[in-house]
Amino acid sequence: MAITYANLLLDATINAPVSAVGVSTSATVPTATNQFGASATSGAGGGDLGVAGSIAITVIEILADAMINATISAGGGNVNSTASSTSITVTEALPGEDGISGTKTGVGVSFALSVIDDVVTAGIADGVGVSGGDDILIAGHTSHDTTTTAKTGAKGATAVAPAIAITISNVTTRASLGFNGGITVAVGDVSVIAEQDAQAKTIASGDTEGSDTSVGIALAFTYAVHTVEALVKRSLNAAGTITVTALGASVVTADATASAAGSPQETGSTPANGVDQQVAGERANADTVATGAGAQGTQAGNGTPSASNSSGTVSVAAAIGISLGWSTSRAAILTGLVIVAGGAIIIESGARTTVTAKADGSAKTSNADATTVGVAVAIAYADNTNQATVGTATTLAANGISTVARNRDGPDAGTDPDAHSFGATSVSGASGGKTGVAGSLSLTIVISRTTAALDAASVNAGAGDVTLNATYLSSTTTSAKAGGFDTPAANTGVGLSVALSIIDTDTIARIATAPCCWGPTTSRSPRPPPMR
Repeated sequence: MAITYANLLLDATINAPVSAVGVSTSATVPTATNQFGASATSGAGGGDLGVAGSIAITVIEILADAMINATISAGGGNVNSTASSTSITVTEALPGEDGISGTKTGVGVSFALSVIDDVVTAGIADGVGVSGGDDILIAGHTSHDTTTTAKTGAKGATAVAPAIAITISNVTTRASLGFNGGITVAVGDVSVIAEQDAQAKTIASGDTEGSDTSVGIALAFTYAVHTVEALVKRSLNAAGTITVTALGASVVTADATASAAGSPQETGSTPANGVDQQVAGERANADTVATGAGAQGTQAGNGTPSASNSSGTVSVAAAIGISLGWSTSRAAILTGLVIVAGGAIIIESGARTTVTAKADGSAKTSNADATTVGVAVAIAYADNTNQATVGTATTLAANGISTVARNRDGPDAGTDPDAHSFGATSVSGASGGKTGVAGSLSLTIVISRTTAALDAASVNAGAGDVTLNATYLSSTTTSAKAGGFDTPAANTGVGLSVALSIIDTDTIARIATAPCCWGPTTSRSPRPPPMR
């Protein structure tokens, strides 16, 4: 067993009034990249019975806080609040080099769990005055790459090898200029920038070799809430450019492979919704570990879609891969403000989201009298929000105004914006034995809201353009396949594959209905009809 718990606090807050020529506070990771993780390896061999288990648990809490909580007089210098965190977490529960074996029975269990709470905040708090500033920079950046792997293997006349891997990833980056009753004046530029790259990847693999009975169950479950926000809540008067930018990238994947004679056979005591119950039980256990360590688990309102089709719920499965991802990119100037810039006002949000699930439940046996059950369930759920907005009753005056919500550019410099990628893939098959039962269920649900909204009461772009653009590019692939039929069952073979995609997207570019805008050119992207 290996358990790692880390609580990293980077506190660079200003909590008393400061008067100086320039004020800067920065909460950053002391090294280039934080590295966390837990690794457990087990194995047992010889004798009639071989039993071994690997348990690896990692719980990580990070808070980088660079908030300015007291009045600042910058004396003509710059005002900077910056916070950043870059981390990699790897959790592994693995079998030994020779696996687990027994002449009669081999049992190998692997359980791996990663819990991530990573929060980065930069900004000026509500009610805090700032005077005498040249440039004002508020910037937050977070990168957290999490990989959770559970692999196991067992050999014997009876071989059982369940592998359970779970990732809970809650990552938030926020940059904000808090509410203040007056107008904050800057001689130069005002920039509020939040950027985040978060990845949560889960892999489960169970491998068994049993001459009589072989059960290899793999469950990979990934839950992720990834949020990046850049907010202006106060009135501003800047001689230069005002920029509000939120850029998010979220990758959420689950991959489950059970290479064995599959799941246990359904019996009279097997519940009709056995897969739903198993997933709910593992999720509840992961929440118990997370909250017990003081970390945030999953949210009750963010449910898990049921493993079901028109015939009912799935009772047993050898491989279960589930990815649940909620991602938000939000750049906003809030309502009731006066925003004046000598240069342009730019509000931009960017999002790049991947949510995929894979499950391979292909099963085979060399026992001519056995019943082989190879069932795979893959579920991907994505809820993506991408917003660049200006609130109602706000007045804007600048030399050009741009409000853009778009796909975020690819990670390589100079590449085109990357499309969101969603999908679920399941593969099943039952080979050999007297009776073979195979089934694949793939379900993809995508809910996406992309909004560029200029709801201001008055907009004066001076000699510049007014640009409003909402762009949404995505691809979704859902497939349920049959495989592993190299040796048909001797007496009976049953196979069923179901693939279902549910897509609900809304892309909106909106200007307030009342006459609002002055400028030589006003451009607005069209709104396509919702896809349902």
